[in-house]
Amino acid sequence: MTHVHARKDRKVIVLNRYNQPVGPTAAVVAELGSFLGTLARNAMLCPLNIHKWSNVDTKKDLWEYTLVCFPIQQFKLRIICSFCITNPRNNL
Repeated sequence: MTHVHARKDRKVIVLNRYNQPVGPTAAVVAELGSFLGTLARNAMLCPLNIHKWSNVDTKKDLWEYTLVCFPIQQFKLRIICSFCITNPRNNL
């Protein structure tokens, strides 16, 4: 996943009418999901000792870093953050 964090070109994410990522290809959407998983497992950005999302102080940092790697327009921070909280930690 280091290739996503270090790359210079950014892949644009296409959203459907429900603000869900659908393209431009399934591979790019899968890469976004993997990228969000790496952020969720980062102890500095998503500490495991905080059990309520409302208590996480780094939400803005998570969103800004996501936009650095993937230009996502009209995408809601709530959707990205809910993905980070619900999915990756279940896989640990």
